[in-house]
Amino acid sequence: MYSLLEKKYNVPVIKTERCVRAVKALDEEAHFFRIPIGDPVIQLEGVAFSIENLKVEYFNTRLRGDKAVLCTALYREREDKSKEGKKDFPVTG
Repeated sequence: MYSLLEKKYNVPVIKTERCVRAVKALDEEAHFFRIPIGDPVIQLEGVAFSIENLKVEYFNTRLRGDKAVLCTALYREREDKSKEGKKDFPVTG
């Protein structure tokens, strides 16, 4: 999606924020997930920002706590790419 925003609409995404928290299942979620009301579920909430600091994506979703698997991949850019053999790679963001 981010690639499409940048290539087709010239809106590069430069920052995202993600939150993961455990919360209690509400009535509708408990019914949907077939779990008791109040059982733990995982809430994922996030927003992405363009280079102009405009919000271009927002999501808020919940997952069944006993079925969810969360995986991440983090990439870092070297601060000074011209220095060969540089060992420290500060996180950008």
